[in-house]
Amino acid sequence: MMDAHAAKVLDFNRLLEFLAQGAKTPQGSQACLQVAVASAPEEATERLVELTGFSHLVAEAGFAPVDGMREIEPHLESASTEGACLDVEALLEVRDTVTATVRVVEYLEDAQRLGSPIGEYARGHEPLYELEECFARTFGVRGEILDTASSELARLRAEIKSLRSKVLNALQRVLRNTEMEHVVRDDFITQRSNRYVIPMTTDFRGTLGGVVLDHSRSGQTVFVEPMEVVEINNRVGCAHEEEAVEIRRILMALTARLGAHSTKIRGQMAVVAVLDLFGAKLRLSRKIGGIQPEICDEALMELHEVRHPLLALREGIDVVPIALTLGEAERLLLITGANAGGKTVALKTAGLVTMMAHAGLFIPAKEGARVGW
Repeated sequence: MMDAHAAKVLDFNRLLEFLAQGAKTPQGSQACLQVAVASAPEEATERLVELTGFSHLVAEAGFAPVDGMREIEPHLESASTEGACLDVEALLEVRDTVTATVRVVEYLEDAQRLGSPIGEYARGHEPLYELEECFARTFGVRGEILDTASSELARLRAEIKSLRSKVLNALQRVLRNTEMEHVVRDDFITQRSNRYVIPMTTDFRGTLGGVVLDHSRSGQTVFVEPMEVVEINNRVGCAHEEEAVEIRRILMALTARLGAHSTKIRGQMAVVAVLDLFGAKLRLSRKIGGIQPEICDEALMELHEVRHPLLALREGIDVVPIALTLGEAERLLLITGANAGGKTVALKTAGLVTMMAHAGLFIPAKEGARVGW
């Protein structure tokens, strides 16, 4: 169990904030802030060895492609409710997350082929290709719902396109009719109440049969729907309503599919968080010049050229390394010197570096460092 007082005095939580800055996902950032010391020396050693394994994998295959993860737990919770329908924005966040998990599982499968121990995290997980493809059929790159989302949606949109073309052609004939020149206000087609109309003078009646749908502010122009396009406009409106119904059906079906896969998605999100935590640890280690220390059961400390981790993170300062050895020939270390001579920094360096090692973090020291439990 981590000593909360020691963590506060040694600024361990502040170090975790720096660690979290290296995370690329909300889940990884949260995992960084929750890092605590291990419960036993074997666990601490396992964490350190695993981080070394990850560093070797990064050298060969790069960092895990975790970008794109979103906070989707509320969406997965909603999707598990029968009859639920997530909105487009929520579904796009899930899409981005699923895409990220697919890439990460592929990365882990590559790690397995490379013989990396990190590849073990692929165990029990398969890329959710079917779900990813479903999202690809449903949404475009800008989040628009594609015709490929369903055959019925494609049919309705094709019908709307055909009907719109008929309406526009009919209205263009009116605009081109020389007998209408004296009542046509402007040579363009516009829309009122989602119906195609043309602007005409108020005395158009007798020249053209039609329905007035709107007036200009001055009252000199009326927007007329010619009778020959009323039925077509009616069908366009009905087709749009059918399109909206079909889109909702598509979103409900996709939501239900997410609900069925929610357990798998959560499991893969947890793996992504672990890999993002590894990445954050490695980035922090590179910033401070970290190495893997040896964890010993004995009460000892062998640190050479060790620097205070938070000072090592500060840019533009020259950190003076120190040596701290205790535990074999010596049982007591007496630190003396003038005020502002570095006594407190030395003590905090010993404490914070020990806590980092116990938590499975690399420490800013010379190779061969040993930290007792």
